[in-house]
Amino acid sequence: GPAPDVSPRAPERYRRLHAALITGRVRSCHDLSEGGLAVALAEMAIGGRLGVELDSLPHPDPVVALFAESTGRFVCELAADDVDWLSQQLGEPVHLLGTVVDDATLRLGPCTVTLADAAAAFGPTGGAR
Repeated sequence: GPAPDVSPRAPERYRRLHAALITGRVRSCHDLSEGGLAVALAEMAIGGRLGVELDSLPHPDPVVALFAESTGRFVCELAADDVDWLSQQLGEPVHLLGTVVDDATLRLGPCTVTLADAAAAFGPTGGAR
Protein backbone atom coordinates (compact mmCIF):
# COMPACT_ATOMS: atom_id res chain seq x y z
CA GLY A 1 0.00 0.00 0.00
CA PRO A 2 0.98 3.65 0.01
CA ALA A 3 3.50 4.95 2.50
CA PRO A 4 1.95 6.79 5.45
CA ASP A 5 1.94 10.58 5.39
CA VAL A 6 4.53 12.46 7.40
CA SER A 7 3.39 12.78 10.98
CA PRO A 8 2.33 16.29 11.98
CA ARG A 9 4.30 15.62 15.19
CA ALA A 10 7.54 15.17 13.21
CA PRO A 11 9.06 18.63 13.87
CA GLU A 12 8.46 18.29 17.62
CA ARG A 13 9.76 14.69 17.59
CA TYR A 14 12.96 15.84 15.87
CA ARG A 15 13.46 18.67 18.38
CA ARG A 16 12.98 16.26 21.27
CA LEU A 17 15.30 13.68 19.69
CA HIS A 18 17.96 16.35 19.16
CA ALA A 19 17.67 17.39 22.80
CA ALA A 20 18.11 13.74 23.85
CA LEU A 21 21.09 13.28 21.52
CA ILE A 22 23.02 16.26 22.87
CA THR A 23 22.90 14.83 26.40
CA GLY A 24 25.30 12.07 25.29
CA ARG A 25 23.06 9.35 26.73
CA VAL A 26 22.11 8.11 23.25
CA ARG A 27 25.14 6.13 22.11
CA SER A 28 24.14 6.07 18.43
CA CYS A 29 21.13 6.90 16.30
CA HIS A 30 20.20 6.15 12.70
CA ASP A 31 17.17 7.01 10.57
CA LEU A 32 15.31 4.23 8.76
CA SER A 33 14.86 6.09 5.47
CA GLU A 34 17.31 4.16 3.26
CA GLY A 35 16.58 0.45 3.51
CA GLY A 36 14.63 0.38 6.76
CA LEU A 37 15.52 -1.13 10.11
CA ALA A 38 17.67 -4.00 8.78
CA VAL A 39 19.95 -1.68 6.81
CA ALA A 40 20.18 0.87 9.64
CA LEU A 41 21.13 -1.85 12.14
CA ALA A 42 23.64 -3.35 9.71
CA GLU A 43 25.30 0.05 9.21
CA MET A 44 25.38 0.67 12.96
CA ALA A 45 26.82 -2.80 13.64
CA ILE A 46 29.47 -2.42 10.94
CA GLY A 47 30.44 0.99 12.32
CA GLY A 48 30.69 -0.30 15.88
CA ARG A 49 32.05 -3.73 14.92
CA LEU A 50 29.46 -5.34 17.19
CA GLY A 51 26.51 -7.63 16.59
CA VAL A 52 22.80 -7.13 17.16
CA GLU A 53 20.20 -9.50 18.50
CA LEU A 54 16.57 -8.45 18.01
CA ASP A 55 14.12 -9.75 20.58
CA SER A 56 11.14 -7.99 19.06
CA LEU A 57 10.13 -6.57 15.70
CA PRO A 58 8.10 -3.34 15.44
CA HIS A 59 5.56 -4.92 13.05
CA PRO A 60 4.09 -8.44 12.77
CA ASP A 61 5.22 -8.82 9.14
CA PRO A 62 9.03 -9.31 9.20
CA VAL A 63 9.48 -7.80 5.72
CA VAL A 64 7.64 -4.64 6.74
CA ALA A 65 9.41 -4.56 10.11
CA LEU A 66 12.89 -4.91 8.62
CA PHE A 67 12.64 -2.98 5.34
CA ALA A 68 9.89 -0.32 5.58
CA GLU A 69 11.30 3.14 4.92
CA SER A 70 8.53 5.13 6.57
CA THR A 71 9.57 8.66 7.48
CA GLY A 72 10.15 9.84 11.01
CA ARG A 73 11.51 6.59 12.42
CA PHE A 74 14.86 6.18 14.13
CA VAL A 75 16.73 3.42 15.87
CA CYS A 76 18.72 4.49 18.92
CA GLU A 77 21.32 2.64 20.91
CA LEU A 78 21.34 3.40 24.61
CA ALA A 79 21.94 1.78 27.97
CA ALA A 80 19.08 -0.45 29.12
CA ASP A 81 18.54 1.90 32.08
CA ASP A 82 17.84 4.77 29.67
CA VAL A 83 14.85 3.29 27.80
CA ASP A 84 12.26 4.97 30.05
CA TRP A 85 14.31 8.18 30.03
CA LEU A 86 14.25 8.29 26.21
CA SER A 87 10.51 7.68 26.14
CA GLN A 88 10.05 10.61 28.54
CA GLN A 89 12.39 12.81 26.49
CA LEU A 90 10.46 12.05 23.31
CA GLY A 91 7.05 12.34 24.96
CA GLU A 92 5.93 9.09 23.34
CA PRO A 93 6.47 5.34 23.71
CA VAL A 94 9.58 3.70 22.32
CA HIS A 95 9.84 0.13 21.07
CA LEU A 96 12.62 -1.90 22.69
CA LEU A 97 14.07 -4.01 19.88
CA GLY A 98 16.92 -6.00 21.40
CA THR A 99 20.54 -5.77 22.42
CA VAL A 100 24.01 -5.09 21.12
CA VAL A 101 26.13 -8.25 21.40
CA ASP A 102 29.87 -8.92 21.32
CA ASP A 103 29.77 -11.51 18.56
CA ALA A 104 29.92 -10.27 14.98
CA THR A 105 26.45 -11.47 13.98
CA LEU A 106 23.22 -9.70 13.09
CA ARG A 107 20.21 -11.68 14.33
CA LEU A 108 17.27 -9.75 12.89
CA GLY A 109 14.09 -11.73 13.41
CA PRO A 110 14.11 -14.52 10.84
CA CYS A 111 17.43 -13.33 9.32
CA THR A 112 20.92 -14.07 10.59
CA VAL A 113 23.90 -12.48 8.84
CA THR A 114 27.55 -12.29 9.85
CA LEU A 115 29.01 -8.82 10.17
CA ALA A 116 31.57 -9.73 7.48
CA ASP A 117 28.81 -10.67 5.03
CA ALA A 118 26.88 -7.49 5.84
CA ALA A 119 29.99 -5.37 5.26
CA ALA A 120 30.73 -7.19 1.98
CA ALA A 121 27.17 -6.45 0.79
CA PHE A 122 27.97 -2.75 1.01
CA GLY A 123 30.86 -3.21 -1.41
CA PRO A 124 34.49 -2.09 -1.10
CA THR A 125 33.73 0.60 1.48
CA GLY A 126 32.14 -1.94 3.86
CA GLY A 127 29.37 0.48 4.79
CA ALA A 128 31.58 3.57 5.19
CA ARG A 129 30.46 6.60 3.28
